[in-house]
Amino acid sequence: MRPEPPRLTEAAAERTDEEICRMASNGIKMTGMPAFGEHHPPDEIAAITAFVGALPWLTVDDYSRLTGCVQEPSERAPTRAAVEASEEPSRVSDSRSE
Repeated sequence: MRPEPPRLTEAAAERTDEEICRMASNGIKMTGMPAFGEHHPPDEIAAITAFVGALPWLTVDDYSRLTGCVQEPSERAPTRAAVEASEEPSRVSDSRSE
């Protein structure tokens, strides 16, 4: 996808709850972010807003408790540091090829 979407946890840390709610309700034009307000009642938009707003500070255990999804250690997503370290060479090669 071009432009590459931001990491949700980082984007959420930079936004207010009001901004997150507006984006969840109305979507973001010219991006892959759909509007959920047409298909979800206000209480669900509020729940989406609260969840996205909390993402930057959620631990794996917090996420599991909130979602009811218990993951085995081998199924857990890699940490942000591990992902960023593994992506570093590809970012360099991507920028050189454009």
